[in-house]
Formats: sequence, C-alpha cells, structure tokens
Amino acid sequence: MELSKKDNKVEYEAAMKLIQDFNNKLEKQRELLQNQVTDSQRLEALESAVADLMMLSIKEDNQ
Repeated sequence: MELSKKDNKVEYEAAMKLIQDFNNKLEKQRELLQNQVTDSQRLEALESAVADLMMLSIKEDNQ
C-alpha cells in the first residue's frame, strides 16, 4: 500500500511538471505572438506617418 502511494505521488508530480512545462511554453508563445502584433501595429503606424509626411511634402512643393 505504501509503495502505491509513493508511485501515485511520483506520477502526480511528473504530470504536474509536464503541465507546468506546457503552460510555460504556451505563455512564451503567447508573448511572442503579442510582440508580433505590437511590431505589426508599430510598422503600420510608421508607414502611415511616412505617407502623411510625403503628402505634406507634396502639398508644400505645390504651394
């Protein structure tokens, strides 16, 4: 009986370690995706700003 409790505890701890490792990997993946979204948003904002500056420059040249 005591051996079975020990085995169960070892199996439980191993399963919890696997779950924890999996959760850590998911968190890293979520952070990576979030950073990609943030970078994409920054790039869009930068492209928009460049386009605005180009339009202002054209307007100034025409005046």
